[in-house]
Amino acid sequence: MHIEIRAPKRSEYTFINNLISQAFKVQTAPIELSFFTNPNIHCLVAVHGKILLGTASLHIIQKSSRKMGLIEDVVVDPKTQGKGVGKKLVEQLLLKAAEMNCYKTILNATNENSGFYTKLGFQNEQLQFTIRH
Repeated sequence: MHIEIRAPKRSEYTFINNLISQAFKVQTAPIELSFFTNPNIHCLVAVHGKILLGTASLHIIQKSSRKMGLIEDVVVDPKTQGKGVGKKLVEQLLLKAAEMNCYKTILNATNENSGFYTKLGFQNEQLQFTIRH
């Protein structure tokens, strides 16, 4: 299967939002168009022909003297999981983070997805603490 990784088209924005909403079982608000135009956010989609298979995004965070990357919302359509879609998305985001001179790239994952990220070279280094608003 040929998988193309690219920036999303405007016509795909709602589908991306729905895919993320379903994957994380959250009710999302209407899509923020600024998400796709913000120069510090790099959203990618994986496509086979005209079929959208998955999405992921890289957020560039400017710290006091350096930048870091944060990978968010790695989502692959359940019918396509296990076919390398998520891997291709994450690899492209890591290349972008390096291109943007990030000193590190981080992400949050569930225990059930930790093996996937470990295979891609990520290491479990720190704890994350959360307050939800």
